[in-house]
Amino acid sequence: MGVSGGIRGAQVKDDSLTGDDIAENTLVMPQAYHSSGNHDSINAIEYLALPGRNGWTTTFLKREMQLIAPYDGSVTKVFLRPTTGDDINASEFQVRTNGNGYEAKNGATNVVTTINTITLGISEGTTETVLSTPAVIPKGHAFSFGILKSAGSGYGITDAVIVIEWDLSA
Repeated sequence: MGVSGGIRGAQVKDDSLTGDDIAENTLVMPQAYHSSGNHDSINAIEYLALPGRNGWTTTFLKREMQLIAPYDGSVTKVFLRPTTGDDINASEFQVRTNGNGYEAKNGATNVVTTINTITLGISEGTTETVLSTPAVIPKGHAFSFGILKSAGSGYGITDAVIVIEWDLSA
């Protein structure tokens, strides 16, 4: 019995793959989170709205900026496309997690923040960043995303795609 719909790829050459062929302890599913907003703040964290929500803001709103991790996972890659690039002043892409009943916002009790530096140098151009320090998101923890730029000007309307690899074996 093969896989319904037929899987194709470099290593799978036919439809003979079955459940017996898959090691469940190695199942990792990448998921892309899409967000778009106006990055217009300097020296303040701009929280990224969740998919289905509009706008980014320096005010953390739990209903618009926070999700709960369904599995153990990690943020591995980020794509950002600003209206106005800045090839001189870098920014910090931040991932916050909190598993102790508090919000995943700056300054909250027990929040863990992973920071990666990103330079978005091209106006209307996409910058792809493989995170040098993947941001671990433990199962059941709240998590949120933010951008902090300390110099220059804001990026304007910015599109974001954040790739999280969920570990389905846990």
